[in-house]
Amino acid sequence: FTSGQPRQRAERVDRGDEDHRDVDVGLTGAHRVGLDLLAGPRGARDASRQLQELDLGHAAVPPTVILPHKNHPPNTTEKSMRNLQFPLNWQEVFDYVGFPSFLKPFNGGGWKDVHKVSSPEEFFWAYDQSRDLCMTLQRAVNFKEYFRCYVVGQERVHIMQYDPRVPFHERYVKNAPPVDSALLSRIEQDSLTLCRALGYDLNTVEFAVENGVPYAIDFMNPAPDADVHSVGPENFNWIVSSMAELAVKYAQQQRVPAQEYRWSEFLKGRELVSEVTVKKSPPPPAASVTVRAAKK
Repeated sequence: FTSGQPRQRAERVDRGDEDHRDVDVGLTGAHRVGLDLLAGPRGARDASRQLQELDLGHAAVPPTVILPHKNHPPNTTEKSMRNLQFPLNWQEVFDYVGFPSFLKPFNGGGWKDVHKVSSPEEFFWAYDQSRDLCMTLQRAVNFKEYFRCYVVGQERVHIMQYDPRVPFHERYVKNAPPVDSALLSRIEQDSLTLCRALGYDLNTVEFAVENGVPYAIDFMNPAPDADVHSVGPENFNWIVSSMAELAVKYAQQQRVPAQEYRWSEFLKGRELVSEVTVKKSPPPPAASVTVRAAKK
């Protein structure tokens, strides 16, 4: 399944995704472009499929492809997916994504099992190491600027300049140069749109900027880095204070958490609860954004 590509089939009864994560992710993403799933993917109910959010957020995203597992997942065989294309047209994949690109787990973290590949030979070497993980191949962004954003309560955004190419302890940029206000506004809005679609009250969203365009690279991290030793005192104080204020606000409002998430509605950014009486909260304040570069 490729990002931004509509499917030709309009209806599908699906049960094959139960053990195959690549089919699960692909079908759930296909729902976003009009495929009617008569038996929806189990994973779709998790609302944690990166490809869906690429469309939902309307953020710029590099060409991305969901790949089949290198090894069969547990409890499956070569007969499990006998109705899918085989052998895969790898050249078509390479032509669509391009090189250099990143081969990475669709729901991974911490840069585990992530490979930058610059040729088919490098790709196949890395792909052969992927075991039964569900992998994506995504075109690399030749960025000059990179930002990591805390998003709290789907209202507040804290933008931090970041450089993933340097050692970990140096990644939060100190004494960074000024940033164009229009770019910051775009990053703020894309961050809020993605988090509101996901329903996350705490999240980290990362953007790589190429030719003035912020590409959403990673935006499903609801347990972000908040260690004072890595993010710096100023960023640390912001995230701790913001989360404390959000917790107090929700407690005072006697907010009832969602009892059920119906995935097709959830992916439209709607939070549905069971039939319970809920006190209406006052409208949220206007979104606010801050930009910080950690001090030496």
